[in-house]
Amino acid sequence: MTDVPARGRGHARRIVGALVGRLRTAGIHYAQLHAGTAGRPVCEAAGFVTGSYPSMDLVTAPPAG
Repeated sequence: MTDVPARGRGHARRIVGALVGRLRTAGIHYAQLHAGTAGRPVCEAAGFVTGSYPSMDLVTAPPAG
């Protein structure tokens, strides 16, 4: 997420665009992205589309001790 004072300056679009360019250069033809509502327009502008599989995340806590 872009910090509020930095929003609207195209930072996220440039970062996502550069990432897509690197993936293409590396010959990677598939990437899965999990974007929030605010980031969706940026990702769609870079060519990402809604996938056919809903995502699920697992976050675990490190072991105690």
